[in-house]
Amino acid sequence: MLDKAAVYELLALAEKNVMQSEVGELLETCIVQQSASRFETYIQAKVMQHDAPVDFLQDLAESVHQHMVALQESLFELRAATLQSLSDRHQVDLVSLAPADLIEDYDRLELDEALAFVATQYPDLALTDMVSICHILHNSVRRAGEITQSIRLVRQILEYVFDWTEALSVNAIQNYWHLAQKPSPHNLIH
Repeated sequence: MLDKAAVYELLALAEKNVMQSEVGELLETCIVQQSASRFETYIQAKVMQHDAPVDFLQDLAESVHQHMVALQESLFELRAATLQSLSDRHQVDLVSLAPADLIEDYDRLELDEALAFVATQYPDLALTDMVSICHILHNSVRRAGEITQSIRLVRQILEYVFDWTEALSVNAIQNYWHLAQKPSPHNLIH
């Protein structure tokens, strides 16, 4: 049989899982709408409901951060798949045009410059290959733009959560400090 501590731990884990599910759905809605306002409203409501809002916000930040990492991973995977496709289909290497350390700039890859690079580096490519390369790059850059925009929105939401966490932490410290400074019967005796 479970003791009380184990039951409380299971309940806390269940609550955290529900929160993560809510956060995931809400983030998807915000991404589709390209607006953080619903998430901001959610945070404000939840902060007022929780006894320990800083703990809640830290869990929330962790969930939002996991979502952002997943988006960043999908951007890396998109870039890798595109480069691999170009290499496999056309024996073209465009790694230098899309360096991994500038992954969030991948959506800014200029198709004209990329095609000019391909034409100078691979002058024997057929016109059908150039059209295919253009199509692959266009779709990849468009999708990268969507993912990058989502990353920026989720980063904005994460900063909002951090701001709330910091504000509530400062408030809690100030309240504790004021309570510690008040004369108590214990302090008067000594």
